[in-house]
Amino acid sequence: MQLLSLSLSDNRILVSEDRDYGELIFRDAQRAVGVVLAKVAEFDGSPDRVAAKIVATLLQLSNGLVGQFTVIEPGKIRQRPLPEPPTRH
Repeated sequence: MQLLSLSLSDNRILVSEDRDYGELIFRDAQRAVGVVLAKVAEFDGSPDRVAAKIVATLLQLSNGLVGQFTVIEPGKIRQRPLPEPPTRH
């Protein structure tokens, strides 16, 4: 959760292979600029090839990552808008 808070305070997209961020965002209503879940274990190839594929996808999506929860899998990209932050009274 510290990384999520840090990425928000630095106005950065969080890129991780940790599936727990989906739970923090959608169940626990944590805020984020954008989150990318890279399902690294599902890719074939050397770590360098996998990293190159993920970086190429990030560059392709570019500004389309802001406000989105993005999942990168081999041959498939899914995006879901981040929930609106809860209103404070």
